[in-house]
Amino acid sequence: MPDKKGRKEKKHIKPGEKRGAKQEFFTTESGRSVRTIDEKLVKRKSTKIEEGAEVVVTEGQHNDLKGTVLKVTGNTVMLRLAINDMTVTMLKSQVKIDMGDPVIDKKRVRDADHDGEDAKRYRKEKKEKKEKKEKKEKKEKLAKKTPLWMLPDIKIRVVDREFKAGKHYLHKGRIVDVIGGLRADVIIDAISGRPAVQVELHQDQMETALCKKGGYVLIVQGGYRGKRGKLVDRDKEKNRAVVQLDADHSMVKCTLDDVAEYAPDSNDMEDAEDSRRDFDFA
Repeated sequence: MPDKKGRKEKKHIKPGEKRGAKQEFFTTESGRSVRTIDEKLVKRKSTKIEEGAEVVVTEGQHNDLKGTVLKVTGNTVMLRLAINDMTVTMLKSQVKIDMGDPVIDKKRVRDADHDGEDAKRYRKEKKEKKEKKEKKEKKEKLAKKTPLWMLPDIKIRVVDREFKAGKHYLHKGRIVDVIGGLRADVIIDAISGRPAVQVELHQDQMETALCKKGGYVLIVQGGYRGKRGKLVDRDKEKNRAVVQLDADHSMVKCTLDDVAEYAPDSNDMEDAEDSRRDFDFA
């Protein structure tokens, strides 16, 4: 407040404080307005989409996953996913601030008045678990009718967020053997200091991964399934790939899902180069 001479009164600061420092706000661990005796205070989460903010993805491939904002550039944000520390980039409109979910004491809810808010939340959670289980069972039945596209020695990407608690989500790997029942043995590539590891995956838990133009691919679906060639062109917007077959050098157009990077062991690759053979995996 200005003094009588119009000068701004100097603010007195306490020991340990910095003049002009940004004010920080704190809240309870549970997010409730009332603090219990043994409850700690924590720094209140940012309410803006900025560096360091905790957010939830609201649409797209990573829907419902949580992460931390690493960088904001114009209309895009770079996130580190909480599920496995993978870095992804998306539009700001595809994320929202994660305000956190309230902690529910389920035992207390079961004994409480069933018309209360906590009881409603508990029943909703129970219903969602039941629906998730039914959806999984339905998916398994439909899997029996799903066409097989897996082939040995192709590159894939893990798309199942729940497999191994998301540790391998979006990681690439190589199919070493198709073992039946739409399942395969896969070697996950070494990444970020983690060694390569062999796992068993269902076809629905992965998708084909492509190489750059000029790399070798296998066609995994359609009339040319099992044919090898070079990737001449790829267009993500049109969902189109152009492959030049090794057998007769003809050009074949297919969707991006119909081809996968061919990645055999080095010895197998040398044999294939010498013979220019096709692979009969139909």
